[in-house]
Amino acid sequence: MEEFFSSEMGIDYAEVLHRHKLSLPTVHVEAEFRRRMRYGDQINIEVRMINVGRTSVTWGYRGYRMAGEEELVVEGKNVTVCVNPDTFEKTDLPEWFRKGLTAYMERFDD
Repeated sequence: MEEFFSSEMGIDYAEVLHRHKLSLPTVHVEAEFRRRMRYGDQINIEVRMINVGRTSVTWGYRGYRMAGEEELVVEGKNVTVCVNPDTFEKTDLPEWFRKGLTAYMERFDD
């Protein structure tokens, strides 16, 4: 998820935390392993948005083994909640963040 911020939203996650005072702790996580993986296997993780709520984001993930034919090996999702990192009080997603996620969702669905 942290790499997603820099590669897709053009902002470093540390800047999100410190400059924007925005933290996204995970409150729920699920994973389903489709194929065996061995130590040292490299996977490419595809990130997608499942839902952008008022205070939360549901992230979807698909992991593909990179050797030879890309093969789906794991799928999962997690739910993060937007909080102020100083107080840990839940807060609404900032508009700049919502717009970036929504734009990514639209690109991904195409």
